[in-house]
Amino acid sequence: MEQLPKRQTAYKFWIKDIVEAEASVSDEGRLFFKVKEKDVARVNLMANIIHKYVSGSGNYVFVTLDDGSGQIRVKAWNDDTGILTNYNVGDPIIVVGKLGLNNNEIFIRPEVLKKMENNDWELVRKLELIKLYGKFKGEKSFVKDEEEVVDQIIVEEVIVSDSPSIAMREKVISAIEVADKDGLEEGVLLKEVGGSEEEVMQVVQDLLSEGEIFQPKKGFLKLIG
Repeated sequence: MEQLPKRQTAYKFWIKDIVEAEASVSDEGRLFFKVKEKDVARVNLMANIIHKYVSGSGNYVFVTLDDGSGQIRVKAWNDDTGILTNYNVGDPIIVVGKLGLNNNEIFIRPEVLKKMENNDWELVRKLELIKLYGKFKGEKSFVKDEEEVVDQIIVEEVIVSDSPSIAMREKVISAIEVADKDGLEEGVLLKEVGGSEEEVMQVVQDLLSEGEIFQPKKGFLKLIG
């Protein structure tokens, strides 16, 4: 059976594709889901909160997300509930987390949440998902000249993938990966990987937005997973 890599990619999907996935267990005993022919343990979603629940004791909190294709719950227990405290119904958010299964319900255990301050990112994500997987059933055009815009995103991604910053990206990930439990301080990262501060910090911002790394505290960086 498939052996999952130690550091698992946080894949982007329509919610509909996630909640319809089949669960499996790797040889290492880790739960994963077959989504679009990928073995998925972690996801990176952009959606709106349409419901929030807090138990009477406060030791269980969940929010329900909707991206137009379907709905999924993000759940947290005990000491982890704080990650959902400052988010409410109506908030558009990005969530990176691990998929779980309970009573045949697929849900997300959050690792990183971020509120989207610019609604343009939601449009960009939808166009990206259309490019990757096509529209979900019932999805209508939501932007003028949609096909032209999607083609433009494809061109932009090709340019990015051919960028020399890919080598810098690997240097940044490698440096953060071997840091201690508190993470790697940004100033130390700049010294270790070389290159211009502008290039390094652009890579850091890209990795933060993709959910590959997070900031355990201000000025420090750490890998997720």
